[in-house]
Amino acid sequence: CPWAYIASRRIEVITARVGAQIIWTPVLLGGIYEATKAPQDVMPGAKKAVNQKDFVRTLKRFDIPLKYHPKHPVRTVDSVRLLHATPPTHRAALTHALYQLYWVQNADITDRTLLLTTARRLKIPYTQPLDDSLFADTRHHASLRAATADAVRRGAPGVPSFWIPHGDAPDTGLLFWGQDRLHFVEASLAAMRVAADPMAWDTVPRIAEMYPRKATAAQAKAWAGRQRTLTYYYDFSSPWCYLAWTQMERVAREAGKGLKLELVPVLVGGLFR
Repeated sequence: CPWAYIASRRIEVITARVGAQIIWTPVLLGGIYEATKAPQDVMPGAKKAVNQKDFVRTLKRFDIPLKYHPKHPVRTVDSVRLLHATPPTHRAALTHALYQLYWVQNADITDRTLLLTTARRLKIPYTQPLDDSLFADTRHHASLRAATADAVRRGAPGVPSFWIPHGDAPDTGLLFWGQDRLHFVEASLAAMRVAADPMAWDTVPRIAEMYPRKATAAQAKAWAGRQRTLTYYYDFSSPWCYLAWTQMERVAREAGKGLKLELVPVLVGGLFR
């Protein structure tokens, strides 16, 4: 999943800011889809095109290198079994290495020799021989199945998903899905440091600054003299349109005096049709 790759490049910076621990837990995306009966590749053409543009913008925004694998999607079951055989202390390093192989080098990660060579290069202290027998070890198969089942039980519809435990029961906590929800993850982790409650966001100072935004006051001043137009299409029946509307004043303020805001009400049902 390319979105999970993007999340892997961002999550450590976020957890470092709030003093949180990451438990890297690989799962089988196909297993989640099968268990949840989630539809795949049913996005309408127009929405899919915009989604792809957002993907490219996200890579640029966070300066993340990515080249689509010519054979994507490539079977990943051996790589995630190898990760489950890897000690938790070294799982992050191998995860980054495998993402590099897939999304930057476009290597064949079905090649077990390549996987084993990558693990050896990282000098990971395995408790069993680092050879083909590792991929046949039923303990790692069971660990992978259990991790996938845990994600499904906690409500994950796909990857990347982030689980923040809260309470004594193993399945009590908060789940966030998607790399574009990482600001919610950071806010909840910060709230737990202050109030031991992941939803006590009102206790977190300057929480709005956790949303990834690159515009600075100096940039806004530099843009002020430039004439630009922002057309806002909206329908009152959409709660997401309402949320966007609450931010329009801030957007206009940060963009500077050269911005012309056009408000265009539409029927969202007409768009859907």
